[in-house]
Amino acid sequence: MVVNSNLNDQRESTAPSPRRRATNWNVPLDELELDHPSAEPLRIPPRPLRPAPAVTRATPASPLAHPFAIAVGVAIAVLLLYLLTSTVVGWLGTKADDLQYGRPRTFQLDAYVGHDETVSNPSHFIVINLDHQVDIIELPGGDVSKARAISGPYLFGNGENLTPVRLEVRDVNGDNKPDLLVEIKSEQVVYINSGTDFHLMTAAERAALK
Repeated sequence: MVVNSNLNDQRESTAPSPRRRATNWNVPLDELELDHPSAEPLRIPPRPLRPAPAVTRATPASPLAHPFAIAVGVAIAVLLLYLLTSTVVGWLGTKADDLQYGRPRTFQLDAYVGHDETVSNPSHFIVINLDHQVDIIELPGGDVSKARAISGPYLFGNGENLTPVRLEVRDVNGDNKPDLLVEIKSEQVVYINSGTDFHLMTAAERAALK
């Protein structure tokens, strides 16, 4: 029995153990057992190269740039303020003329000029700016049946149809007969009193005044 036990122990000692791993590292690569022999090696795609950001250097501003920009801004602001003020003033002036002279612009005057008048009945004058054309109507002694029309000047220009026209009676040539003056802005048109009617002053009559 002793012999048999020794034989069994010898067999067990000589039998290869399945759990033992080879400790010999000098094994050819083709004899190694791999888990996935057909797997391809992992390839990592190369990362694209990004161009380096361009370095920009700030150009120093000219020392005269800021004062020039400020001057231009002030000039533009002054111009806009002037245009706004002119527009507002013009609008207010037009509204004031509407209240005083109406549309079309009309002005009336009573005066003694020696044309069929009485003490209590002066002549009546109406001047109207009707679409740029200035017309004067005289009612001698206030009598409508004796009305006379005097053609005045024509006003050229945009918006001149809203220009007020005024009348004044004054002896211009010193003959003791009141003459008729038509005032348009800063200008005057003189109509000479002949004693019975009015006519536009001639060049000779104007030269005689000098």
